[in-house]
Amino acid sequence: MAGATTSSAREEQIRKLSAQLDALRDVSRRIEVLTDEGLGVLVITHYSRLLEELRPDVVHVLAKGVIVATGGPELADQLEETGYAGYAEAVV
Repeated sequence: MAGATTSSAREEQIRKLSAQLDALRDVSRRIEVLTDEGLGVLVITHYSRLLEELRPDVVHVLAKGVIVATGGPELADQLEETGYAGYAEAVV
């Protein structure tokens, strides 16, 4: 019986996660439509999943209140691979 409860709990967690990802996609699509219509949007996040759904035009890296790097979507991809530590260490 305990196995069934664990399986049920996992299924519920998967359903909740799926619903959250669907909501993230929906919000990202709505933002994309608005930016196509001329709205400017500033998104501050450490959540890489958001950047997969909402591809940025420009990415800035802030460390200790200073912009230490600027680039396009590829910078977000690089940060996902290498992390932020090198940027934080660069600021004294």
